[in-house]
Amino acid sequence: MKLTELFDIEQSLWEAFRDASCVREAFEIERSSIVYLTTVNRCKINLNKARTEYINLVMLFS
Repeated sequence: MKLTELFDIEQSLWEAFRDASCVREAFEIERSSIVYLTTVNRCKINLNKARTEYINLVMLFS
Protein backbone atom coordinates (compact mmCIF):
# COMPACT_ATOMS: atom_id res chain seq x y z
CA MET A 1 0.00 0.00 0.00
CA LYS A 2 1.31 3.45 -0.90
CA LEU A 3 1.81 6.25 1.61
CA THR A 4 -0.77 8.38 -0.18
CA GLU A 5 -3.37 5.60 0.11
CA LEU A 6 -2.70 5.31 3.83
CA PHE A 7 -3.01 9.06 4.20
CA ASP A 8 -6.35 9.05 2.38
CA ILE A 9 -7.68 6.39 4.77
CA GLU A 10 -6.30 8.22 7.80
CA GLN A 11 -7.77 11.53 6.61
CA SER A 12 -11.23 10.04 6.09
CA LEU A 13 -11.18 8.55 9.59
CA TRP A 14 -9.91 11.81 11.05
CA GLU A 15 -12.71 13.79 9.36
CA ALA A 16 -15.31 11.45 10.89
CA PHE A 17 -13.63 11.88 14.29
CA ARG A 18 -13.60 15.68 13.88
CA ASP A 19 -17.25 15.85 12.87
CA ALA A 20 -18.41 13.62 15.72
CA SER A 21 -16.27 15.46 18.25
CA CYS A 22 -17.65 18.83 17.24
CA VAL A 23 -21.26 17.64 17.37
CA ARG A 24 -20.53 16.27 20.84
CA GLU A 25 -19.04 19.61 21.87
CA ALA A 26 -22.28 21.37 20.91
CA PHE A 27 -24.49 18.61 22.34
CA GLU A 28 -26.32 20.75 24.90
CA ILE A 29 -27.09 23.56 22.46
CA GLU A 30 -30.37 23.54 20.54
CA ARG A 31 -29.59 22.34 17.00
CA SER A 32 -31.69 25.05 15.34
CA SER A 33 -29.75 27.78 17.17
CA ILE A 34 -27.10 29.89 15.45
CA VAL A 35 -24.97 29.24 18.53
CA TYR A 36 -25.00 25.53 17.69
CA LEU A 37 -23.75 26.14 14.17
CA THR A 38 -21.14 28.61 15.43
CA THR A 39 -19.91 26.18 18.07
CA VAL A 40 -19.61 23.30 15.60
CA ASN A 41 -17.86 25.47 13.00
CA ARG A 42 -15.44 26.96 15.52
CA CYS A 43 -14.61 23.47 16.77
CA LYS A 44 -13.94 22.27 13.21
CA ILE A 45 -11.71 25.28 12.53
CA ASN A 46 -9.66 24.60 15.67
CA LEU A 47 -9.30 20.90 14.92
CA ASN A 48 -8.45 21.62 11.27
CA LYS A 49 -5.67 23.98 12.36
CA ALA A 50 -4.26 21.33 14.70
CA ARG A 51 -4.49 18.70 11.96
CA THR A 52 -2.70 20.97 9.50
CA GLU A 53 0.12 21.52 11.99
CA TYR A 54 0.37 17.77 12.53
CA ILE A 55 0.49 17.03 8.79
CA ASN A 56 3.13 19.70 8.24
CA LEU A 57 5.22 18.19 11.03
CA VAL A 58 4.88 14.67 9.63
CA MET A 59 5.85 15.90 6.17
CA LEU A 60 9.10 17.29 7.57
CA PHE A 61 10.16 13.79 8.67
CA SER A 62 8.89 11.85 5.64
